[in-house]
Amino acid sequence: MIALLSLAAWADSPCTTMQRFHHWQSHRLSQMDRKSERVHHDIYDTPIEQIAFSEHFALHWGATYTDFDQIDDILNLLEQSLRIEVDSVGMPTLQEDRYFNVYLGDTGESMPDSLNVAGYYDVDSTGQSMIVLGPFVLNSWSIAKTTIPHELFHALQHRANQYGDYADRWYWEATATWAEQVVLPGHPSHADFLHGYALLPHLPLTYYSMFGSGALDELHPYGSFIVFQYMTENLVLISDVGQSWTQDSSEMPILWWDDHLQNMDTTLDEVISKVSAHNVTWDYEEQLIYETQIQSQVDTNPDLDQRMVGDLSLREQPQELTVPSSLRPGGLGYNMWTVDTNSTEMRLQFDGVTIGDHFGHVDWKIAVVRVLNNTVQRDFYTAEDGEVLIDLVDVQPDEDIVVTVTAGSLDFHADERFTYSWRIEPIEPSKVSACSQGQGLQPLWMLLVLGWVPSWRRQGRHSSPIR
Repeated sequence: MIALLSLAAWADSPCTTMQRFHHWQSHRLSQMDRKSERVHHDIYDTPIEQIAFSEHFALHWGATYTDFDQIDDILNLLEQSLRIEVDSVGMPTLQEDRYFNVYLGDTGESMPDSLNVAGYYDVDSTGQSMIVLGPFVLNSWSIAKTTIPHELFHALQHRANQYGDYADRWYWEATATWAEQVVLPGHPSHADFLHGYALLPHLPLTYYSMFGSGALDELHPYGSFIVFQYMTENLVLISDVGQSWTQDSSEMPILWWDDHLQNMDTTLDEVISKVSAHNVTWDYEEQLIYETQIQSQVDTNPDLDQRMVGDLSLREQPQELTVPSSLRPGGLGYNMWTVDTNSTEMRLQFDGVTIGDHFGHVDWKIAVVRVLNNTVQRDFYTAEDGEVLIDLVDVQPDEDIVVTVTAGSLDFHADERFTYSWRIEPIEPSKVSACSQGQGLQPLWMLLVLGWVPSWRRQGRHSSPIR
């Protein structure tokens, strides 16, 4: 469920589908052959005059519902969502021998309870799948219509019969939220919970806390849709997300993705490092939506923002900094550090412990994001035995530099955290590190002499050597 930011009473209420996971997950849905006719089965015995049918759906409402002009909009979006999520994303389709029931909750005594959320997926007492839409969707249709593709995606996830462990619940919400903008491109509500991930980037990618108190961390799984947004904008097809649900696998989602990405000569931790770099400037197709959403949350409550860990600066003498214990990253989590640009050059020495506090292994990934005059440069590094040297040269006073640190671990414990430190010192003459211009790159002045013009010098949102 996605709700409008300005409606605070609803903005902190994601769908309760995962809270009812134990109720419906035990029902294994049968795979039926396609049939030209469908049956209708309704345990709530809704009067026929309070039911409308489309090709695949039966929409039910109670006696107090009167906005009949909205019925076609709901059914049309249900059909549109089904078509895109099945035909384009590649999710399994609904049971073909019966209508899929959708109920307008709290519109009469006979209707299911809305549970005070915009919507949820569940099964009825006979094990038949259903979606319940709450009054928020009905009263704020233009804002809350993303609830429909989200909850329908949950129904299709259930049919896939994958990822039934508690540790996988984050993936259900992350990909269902991602599906909202696949069905409704550019709709701002798909990013309403982005701040749950963006402002707590040190949490593990797989972090999941059952929604209850409205705490920021409970929104983390919803906001992590941005990982799959990055991948489908830059690296994979949207059908790859569907494949992760339909391909038989006993692996956790992160292991499936790591295996899948290795076929593209990359790994999941490298992708997360690039996500962290893109999240510095929100360099996505919907950049304005994401920037606005995050800034709105920070302006409302600055204490929520845990992105920036500290400042890497070189004053009169070298400095050593250790990541604060409360912000140590979990597996596939990351930190951001600002860089003091008063020094024209400096050496950053990274020293990361290669095992976590639960003895999981970590490969550290570092990204340096430099922004000057709307031009963005991103350079990426992999620590060897936990260490890497980065020389920052030709630093401009009006330049913005952010360094991100990603804990590249796939075998981490849910509560595991990893630690590291920085040493910042001057660069000695004639000892510029090979990493100073990024891995495998020649010094910038030499390439310019040879007539090369770096791609990131082009003006524009997406200008960077590595997308």
